[in-house]
Order: sequence, then C-alpha cells, then structure tokens
Amino acid sequence: MSSGKNSGIETGIHGQGTFEQMETEFVARENERRVSEELRKIDFYSGGSSNKMVPAEFKDWIGDNKRNELLSQASNSMLKNAINDLYRADSIIGDGGTADVLRFEKATGILLGRKKGHKEKAVMYSRYLDRIIRSGKLDAKELRLAKKMLFDLKSALGE
Repeated sequence: MSSGKNSGIETGIHGQGTFEQMETEFVARENERRVSEELRKIDFYSGGSSNKMVPAEFKDWIGDNKRNELLSQASNSMLKNAINDLYRADSIIGDGGTADVLRFEKATGILLGRKKGHKEKAVMYSRYLDRIIRSGKLDAKELRLAKKMLFDLKSALGE
C-alpha cells in the first residue's frame, strides 16, 4: 500500500542532499535580497572624479577641490609643499583642504585620517605657514594666499 509518507521518503532517498541544497540556496537568495534591500535604503553621494562616496546625510560637505587652483597661484617651493600636503587631490570634503576636513571631523565625530584626525596636522601647518609668511620670500600674491590658508587653518582650529 502506497502512502504520501512513503513517496516523500523515496524522493528524499533518490535525491540525497536535494532538500539541504534547496534550503541553502533559499537562505542565500533571501540573504542577498535583504542586503540588496538594505543597500537601496542607504543613499550615497559621490564627489568629483575620485569615486569617493559619502552617506547622504553628509552630502552638504561635498565640495570642489581647490588643490590645482591653489598650486597654480604659487611659485615658492615652500608654499607649494604646504599646498600639496594640505590639499589632497582626491579629497571631496569641502575645498579638499585640511581645514575643511577638520571642520567635518569636529561636526560629525568621524575621523578621516588614517590613524587620527586632522587637528595635529592643522596645528603643524599653521606654524609652517607662519614661518613661510615671516620669511619674506613670498611675492604679494603668494603672501595673500599663505595668509588666507593660515587664517582658514586657525579658524578650523577655533583660534
């Protein structure tokens, strides 16, 4: 006499592992669906050509990187070095400079430096820019630029 139970057992025997495989595939598809659904909820914004992204809640921090513009205004090697170190080519926060990144870190509590925040760097370069300004080796245009950069750093530091 044949019953439903018997035919179910036979199917299980003939297709060993079939149920486990189906269950594993189902769980994998369900997990993929959940992750995909969660990712659709997270909104990101990208800045410039760097392919860097920030969560939507920080989109107002994305700005235009001023590094190349500032480098074109300087011929003094010490000032160019300061610009190179203070303005990262791939930064999308604010104007790409340390001062705007420091403001971001203070406002959000998120440190963007590899090991630490940008406060120490801002302090160090404030001193460096002050020395460049006092050196007397900058023309009038570079002097204005260096003073503007120094003011920006001190402002971000809260000085």
